[in-house]
Amino acid sequence: MNIISIIGAGTMATAIAGRIAKAGHTVEVITRDPAKARALADQLAAGATTGTYGVVPAGDIVILAVPYSSAAAVVTDFGEALDGKAIIDITNPVAPDLSGLVTPHGSSGAQKTARSLPAGAQVVKAFNTIFGHVLAKGGRLDAFIAADDAEAKARVSTFLESLGLRPFDVGGPQMARTLEALGLMMVGLAKNGAGTWDFALNLDIGETTLAALPLRGRERSVKFWHPSWSCRRSRQPLQGRPGSDAESGPSIRLGSQYSRSCRSAFPVLFCSSPSSGRLSVTVQRMRKFQSGPCSMMRWRSEISSK
Repeated sequence: MNIISIIGAGTMATAIAGRIAKAGHTVEVITRDPAKARALADQLAAGATTGTYGVVPAGDIVILAVPYSSAAAVVTDFGEALDGKAIIDITNPVAPDLSGLVTPHGSSGAQKTARSLPAGAQVVKAFNTIFGHVLAKGGRLDAFIAADDAEAKARVSTFLESLGLRPFDVGGPQMARTLEALGLMMVGLAKNGAGTWDFALNLDIGETTLAALPLRGRERSVKFWHPSWSCRRSRQPLQGRPGSDAESGPSIRLGSQYSRSCRSAFPVLFCSSPSSGRLSVTVQRMRKFQSGPCSMMRWRSEISSK
């Protein structure tokens, strides 16, 4: 259990704080108005506390959950009190008329905030591409992050995973502007094409089913290979044995195998479906080849009862 400090008590702060509390962390709520901080802490229960505005936050991770227009003043008020903290900036510097971002070209709100922080503080852009009410519903959502400090990104990624989110690193601080533009795009989608605010952006990493083979009840192992390996050193087929998977039932999971001909690692997942009586052979996060000896259509597989 960790202490996570949140500066702010608005809609987004409330949604994030609720998710943090459900994950078993202790939430410290900090606002200029102590009454608002206490109200949110009481709403969260689960041992939530309040902190004093402008004083060193209790958490190593501090979430800056205020409007962008207030962020600079908040950072100034805290000053050296934020030294050594990982600051999660959730703001989107969007113009009131939604015509664009208010930050200069080539910069971002997160970078501007970083310049005002003590040298020991690290800013990580996160949460700005998730609507608060969607976050509050729970579920596995994707959270995109950008920062220049590897340790801070790792710490924040671990924190996001503890909330049931799937963190994706999009790069350094220069990518924060892209994430902020993405936040603006989501507003545009909600008001136009999507016609609803009840959606989230998730990364779909392609999965290609290579085979669906019948199960006869006695299969004990699976071999899977590419014919081009016959003229290469890498002739050993991928092999796996049945295991257990909480979501799909009995399954066979394989780690990465290296194909010298394709010069890439192939994480492979074999899942058996008791209901259909067939074995689906699936490759996850696999590089897609247009042609050549590594063509997806040329993969072969076999089932063994040994």
